[in-house]
Amino acid sequence: MISACYQLDKSTNIKTGGIYHSRIDYDENSSEYSIDSKKYFLELNYGILEYKINNNLMFTSNSDCSFSVFKINDDIEETTNPFDIQKNYIISNEENQNCCNYIEISEQNKNNILLGMNDGYFHFFDLNKEESFLCQKAHEYGIWSTFILDENTFLTGSEDALLKMWDLRSKSW
Repeated sequence: MISACYQLDKSTNIKTGGIYHSRIDYDENSSEYSIDSKKYFLELNYGILEYKINNNLMFTSNSDCSFSVFKINDDIEETTNPFDIQKNYIISNEENQNCCNYIEISEQNKNNILLGMNDGYFHFFDLNKEESFLCQKAHEYGIWSTFILDENTFLTGSEDALLKMWDLRSKSW
Protein backbone atom coordinates (compact mmCIF):
# COMPACT_ATOMS: atom_id res chain seq x y z
CA MET A 1 0.00 0.00 0.00
CA ILE A 2 1.26 3.46 -0.86
CA SER A 3 0.00 6.66 0.71
CA ALA A 4 1.25 10.22 0.54
CA CYS A 5 0.88 13.17 2.87
CA TYR A 6 1.73 16.74 3.62
CA GLN A 7 1.89 18.83 6.76
CA LEU A 8 1.41 22.59 6.82
CA ASP A 9 3.67 24.67 9.05
CA LYS A 10 1.24 27.47 9.92
CA SER A 11 3.97 29.90 10.97
CA THR A 12 5.79 29.70 7.59
CA ASN A 13 2.92 28.43 5.39
CA ILE A 14 5.32 25.79 3.99
CA LYS A 15 4.17 22.25 3.25
CA THR A 16 6.45 19.26 3.79
CA GLY A 17 5.49 15.65 3.40
CA GLY A 18 6.35 12.16 2.46
CA ILE A 19 5.38 8.81 1.04
CA TYR A 20 4.52 5.72 3.09
CA HIS A 21 4.96 2.19 1.80
CA SER A 22 3.14 -0.41 3.92
CA ARG A 23 2.02 -3.93 3.34
CA ILE A 24 -1.58 -5.07 3.79
CA ASP A 25 -2.18 -8.76 4.37
CA TYR A 26 -5.50 -10.57 4.23
CA ASP A 27 -6.06 -13.59 6.47
CA GLU A 28 -8.59 -15.85 4.76
CA ASN A 29 -9.21 -17.85 7.95
CA SER A 30 -10.28 -14.84 10.00
CA SER A 31 -11.42 -12.65 7.05
CA GLU A 32 -9.38 -9.79 8.49
CA TYR A 33 -6.86 -7.39 7.07
CA SER A 34 -3.68 -6.41 8.84
CA ILE A 35 -1.22 -3.65 8.04
CA ASP A 36 2.47 -4.46 8.34
CA SER A 37 3.80 -2.14 11.01
CA LYS A 38 7.23 -2.17 9.38
CA LYS A 39 6.51 0.49 6.81
CA TYR A 40 8.94 2.70 4.98
CA PHE A 41 8.59 6.48 4.99
CA LEU A 42 10.39 8.73 2.51
CA GLU A 43 10.56 12.25 3.90
CA LEU A 44 10.35 15.09 1.38
CA ASN A 45 10.87 18.85 1.57
CA TYR A 46 7.54 19.38 -0.22
CA GLY A 47 4.03 18.09 0.30
CA ILE A 48 2.37 15.60 -2.03
CA LEU A 49 -1.15 16.69 -2.92
CA GLU A 50 -2.04 13.89 -5.37
CA TYR A 51 -0.43 10.84 -6.91
CA LYS A 52 -1.12 8.38 -9.68
CA ILE A 53 0.52 5.00 -10.27
CA ASN A 54 1.12 3.65 -13.77
CA ASN A 55 2.90 0.29 -13.95
CA ASN A 56 5.91 0.65 -11.63
CA LEU A 57 5.99 4.47 -11.80
CA MET A 58 4.38 6.92 -9.40
CA PHE A 59 3.62 10.49 -10.51
CA THR A 60 3.09 13.07 -7.75
CA SER A 61 1.76 16.63 -7.80
CA ASN A 62 3.68 18.67 -5.25
CA SER A 63 3.22 21.73 -3.08
CA ASP A 64 6.34 23.42 -4.47
CA CYS A 65 4.93 23.95 -8.00
CA SER A 66 6.47 20.73 -9.28
CA PHE A 67 5.62 17.16 -10.12
CA SER A 68 7.84 14.13 -9.58
CA VAL A 69 8.28 10.71 -11.12
CA PHE A 70 9.29 7.85 -8.82
CA LYS A 71 10.13 4.27 -9.73
CA ILE A 72 8.49 1.85 -7.27
CA ASN A 73 10.42 -1.24 -6.22
CA ASP A 74 7.98 -3.77 -4.74
CA ASP A 75 10.66 -6.35 -3.90
CA ILE A 76 12.04 -4.57 -0.87
CA GLU A 77 13.54 -5.43 2.46
CA GLU A 78 12.31 -3.75 5.63
CA THR A 79 14.93 -1.01 5.51
CA THR A 80 15.20 -0.54 1.75
CA ASN A 81 13.83 2.58 0.11
CA PRO A 82 11.11 1.41 -2.32
CA PHE A 83 10.96 4.84 -4.00
CA ASP A 84 13.63 5.82 -6.49
CA ILE A 85 13.08 9.37 -7.72
CA GLN A 86 13.58 9.53 -11.47
CA LYS A 87 12.96 13.21 -12.06
CA ASN A 88 11.43 16.31 -10.49
CA TYR A 89 9.91 18.84 -12.91
CA ILE A 90 9.35 22.46 -11.89
CA ILE A 91 6.21 23.93 -13.51
CA SER A 92 6.04 27.67 -13.97
CA ASN A 93 4.49 30.40 -16.02
CA GLU A 94 4.43 34.17 -15.78
CA GLU A 95 2.17 34.04 -12.72
CA ASN A 96 3.48 33.08 -9.29
CA GLN A 97 2.17 29.58 -8.66
CA ASN A 98 2.56 27.93 -5.31
CA CYS A 99 1.12 24.42 -5.70
CA CYS A 100 0.58 21.74 -8.28
CA ASN A 101 -2.77 20.47 -6.93
CA TYR A 102 -3.66 17.61 -9.23
CA ILE A 103 -2.07 15.25 -11.75
CA GLU A 104 -3.55 13.05 -14.47
CA ILE A 105 -1.79 10.66 -16.87
CA SER A 106 -3.14 10.31 -20.39
CA GLU A 107 -4.34 6.79 -21.16
CA GLN A 108 -3.97 7.49 -24.87
CA ASN A 109 -0.42 8.89 -24.67
CA LYS A 110 1.45 7.86 -21.51
CA ASN A 111 3.97 10.66 -22.11
CA ASN A 112 1.36 13.40 -21.59
CA ILE A 113 0.63 14.63 -18.08
CA LEU A 114 -2.19 17.06 -17.23
CA LEU A 115 -1.61 19.24 -14.17
CA GLY A 116 -4.12 21.37 -12.26
CA MET A 117 -2.50 24.32 -10.52
CA ASN A 118 -3.43 26.31 -7.43
CA ASP A 119 -3.70 29.56 -9.40
CA GLY A 120 -6.35 28.23 -11.82
CA TYR A 121 -3.97 27.30 -14.65
CA PHE A 122 -3.68 23.89 -16.24
CA HIS A 123 -0.53 22.57 -17.89
CA PHE A 124 -0.16 19.77 -20.39
CA PHE A 125 3.35 18.40 -20.01
CA ASP A 126 5.22 16.18 -22.50
CA LEU A 127 7.56 13.79 -20.67
CA ASN A 128 9.58 13.08 -23.83
CA LYS A 129 10.31 16.75 -24.51
CA GLU A 130 10.35 17.59 -20.78
CA GLU A 131 8.26 20.73 -21.26
CA SER A 132 4.75 22.12 -21.07
CA PHE A 133 3.16 22.22 -24.50
CA LEU A 134 -0.02 23.95 -23.35
CA CYS A 135 -0.53 26.29 -20.41
CA GLN A 136 -3.82 28.10 -19.92
CA LYS A 137 -5.64 30.07 -17.24
CA ALA A 138 -8.83 28.04 -16.91
CA HIS A 139 -10.43 29.01 -13.59
CA GLU A 140 -10.55 31.88 -11.14
CA TYR A 141 -9.46 29.61 -8.28
CA GLY A 142 -7.34 26.48 -7.88
CA ILE A 143 -7.92 23.39 -10.02
CA TRP A 144 -8.47 20.31 -7.85
CA SER A 145 -9.53 17.77 -10.46
CA THR A 146 -8.65 16.92 -14.03
CA PHE A 147 -9.71 14.09 -16.28
CA ILE A 148 -8.50 13.23 -19.77
CA LEU A 149 -11.44 11.91 -21.80
CA ASP A 150 -9.61 11.06 -25.04
CA GLU A 151 -6.70 12.30 -27.16
CA ASN A 152 -8.47 15.65 -27.75
CA THR A 153 -10.75 16.43 -24.81
CA PHE A 154 -10.29 16.82 -21.07
CA LEU A 155 -12.03 18.26 -18.02
CA THR A 156 -10.91 20.65 -15.28
CA GLY A 157 -12.73 21.22 -11.99
CA SER A 158 -12.06 24.06 -9.60
CA GLU A 159 -12.90 25.75 -6.32
CA ASP A 160 -14.92 28.20 -8.43
CA ALA A 161 -17.59 25.45 -8.60
CA LEU A 162 -17.14 25.01 -12.35
CA LEU A 163 -16.40 21.89 -14.36
CA LYS A 164 -15.07 22.83 -17.80
CA MET A 165 -14.54 20.70 -20.88
CA TRP A 166 -11.64 21.55 -23.20
CA ASP A 167 -10.84 20.45 -26.74
CA LEU A 168 -7.20 20.50 -27.86
CA ARG A 169 -8.28 20.96 -31.49
CA SER A 170 -9.79 24.34 -30.62
CA LYS A 171 -7.35 27.23 -30.53
CA SER A 172 -9.84 29.67 -29.00
CA TRP A 173 -8.77 29.55 -25.38
